[in-house]
Amino acid sequence: MVYRLFFSVCLLHLMASLALNGQVTDWKIFDTYEGQFRIEVPGGEMDRKEKVIHTEIGEITYVTYVHQTPLKESENALYVVSYCDYPIHSMHSDSTALLEDFFSNTIEKASDSVYGEVRYEDDINYLAYPGKLFRIDYRQGTATLKSKIFIVNNRFYNIQIATTKGKSMNAAADHFLDSFYLLSEDLSIFRKESKN
Repeated sequence: MVYRLFFSVCLLHLMASLALNGQVTDWKIFDTYEGQFRIEVPGGEMDRKEKVIHTEIGEITYVTYVHQTPLKESENALYVVSYCDYPIHSMHSDSTALLEDFFSNTIEKASDSVYGEVRYEDDINYLAYPGKLFRIDYRQGTATLKSKIFIVNNRFYNIQIATTKGKSMNAAADHFLDSFYLLSEDLSIFRKESKN
């Protein structure tokens, strides 16, 4: 009887391991005070990159946090959160017409940057802040970017995953995208003047 129970437990464990092959099971919280967000990511680590972009409205610092999965069988190759602060009077989450153009241009530029094609786009909100959910197929249809973008006051956020097309509808992608959380209850902190 003990052997049968032990064998059953081992068999269930093996079946669960096979079922989870390539799936993320080690979600940990990554948070950044500077970025004012928290998100769950495999292993809990993300690398920070920063780029200063010169625009017509001044210099904008674009900050990106990236987690790249090392295993080829992983559901998603990249987990990314980016943000930037626009000068206070150039962009705001309550400027409906301006935001529609901004989101449309952002999605178009994202698609162009990977020589891809937008396959899906929908309006979303984070709390009361407007945004978009979209999917771009690229690399001749073999890879997919899935993104959520939104504006909180004058801060732009982009949360995205990159995966192969055959794995684009996976629970890990949705888990990552849906785990984003703003750290500050006082969202007026995002209204600070830019350095320029």
